[in-house]
Amino acid sequence: LRVRATYSDYAHAELEGDGAIGTQFDQDAWETRVAVDHAFGAFRGTAGVQLRDQDFVAAGEEAFVPPSRTRNAGLFVFQERPLETARGRVTLEFGGRLERQTIDPEAGLGLPDYDETSYTAAVGAVWRFLPNAAFAANLTRAERHPTSTELYAEGPHAAVRRYEIGDPTLAEETSTALDFALRSTGDTRVSWQLNAYFNDFADFVYLQPTGEVEDDFDVFAFRQDDARLWGVEAEVEFPLLQRAAGTLGARLAGDYVRGELTGGGPLPQVPPLRVGAELGWETPRFEASASVYR
Repeated sequence: LRVRATYSDYAHAELEGDGAIGTQFDQDAWETRVAVDHAFGAFRGTAGVQLRDQDFVAAGEEAFVPPSRTRNAGLFVFQERPLETARGRVTLEFGGRLERQTIDPEAGLGLPDYDETSYTAAVGAVWRFLPNAAFAANLTRAERHPTSTELYAEGPHAAVRRYEIGDPTLAEETSTALDFALRSTGDTRVSWQLNAYFNDFADFVYLQPTGEVEDDFDVFAFRQDDARLWGVEAEVEFPLLQRAAGTLGARLAGDYVRGELTGGGPLPQVPPLRVGAELGWETPRFEASASVYR
């Protein structure tokens, strides 16, 4: 039995040029998670409950999200079943989550409450076809609740220089995802991983530039439409120099993603191709690293 509880009390103020407080942000939140690890014959896994309560307040001229209270209650379960076959070890995996979310904006603003239930289900398998290599495949159907920002934003978001407009009629975002992974396993000198994925979304929530200007900021509006995203990720880590005093290692990595609306046209704000390298020095008592990405 594992129990974890967290409470946070957060605040920050955004100052104007003359030092006066322009916007004050305050957030109180607590979260509790209880999980039970278990085994039934060859099956093993975990099940539990997760609760979260967040009270958010923003006050001032640039408070672009109204005060609100968000509550989440979730039930989850994960199971796996290892199998020994003539071609290697296969582990079957199953998971699910049921979650209810409510968001209550401050009374008197004329904004509707949000109260919906979502569920997620996943099935997958990991095939260790070599002593130091494995192949994994997963199929997931997931629902995601919109956030209070996506629902109720209305005003300048100075930190990113955007005027953001939410949509209180947003529905749950639903995705069907298929992903594959080929990776090294065990204690190998060179570790590597290659991932590929495809996500088919219904009611995908995204931030669309409108071409308008408000308060000297470009206007962006939260919208919802069917979309597809697909991409690949790869990385490899290997030692360059091994001495009794420590190890100098390198890591190479890259990722690429494409997104488009089902009705045609690209999704806005999709990250570009990224490649990078990292050097790291590790001793029993000290670690240091430097990385560069393009």
